Amino acid sequence: MQVSRLLSANADAAVRKGIELAVAELGPPPVPFDVMLMGSLGRAEVSLLADQDHAIIFPDQDGDDAEIQAWFLRLGSRLSAVLDGAGYPYCPGGIMSGEARCCQSLSGWRRTFSGWIHTLEAEDLLQTKIFFDFRGALDAPGLTAALRDHLRTEIAREPRFVHLLARSVLQYEPPLNAFGSFVLEPGAAGRETFDVKG
Repeated sequence: MQVSRLLSANADAAVRKGIELAVAELGPPPVPFDVMLMGSLGRAEVSLLADQDHAIIFPDQDGDDAEIQAWFLRLGSRLSAVLDGAGYPYCPGGIMSGEARCCQSLSGWRRTFSGWIHTLEAEDLLQTKIFFDFRGALDAPGLTAALRDHLRTEIAREPRFVHLLARSVLQYEPPLNAFGSFVLEPGAAGRETFDVKG
């Protein structure tokens, strides 16, 4: 537990430094924003094998968000590159703030989350297991709190969602042998290993 907390604190510091470096290169952001940390980063349960799971949220604007989103997509791409260089590999599933689906206004995120909750497809449940464990890296007032309030309201309106999510989580069984011990795999130098992320 203490190791995970330490790794999480290091990851938080790396994200904040990455944002600082990206903003120094790109100039001041057009509007306030926050970077949402998700999955193990969002839960502050980072392991040695953690990759990147992050997204950008910015306030709703009057008119077209396209120019603002384009600026934040550049920021997100730069942030991902900095984190990769710091030892946090790119997310194989593309859940990084340089991707358009991971860089949205507050209302865009509300629509996305609502769609996942009310559609209840298997792929939507898979997304929610990562995206719904989120917290703000910058503690920007209002944005992540407003999204969390929306999430709670939408889940309350669709009680079947929690049931289906719980069932999907319970399908994964820990790799135990007949005696209740973890199944280990052969590793380097004759040592047996256990994949904590598997």
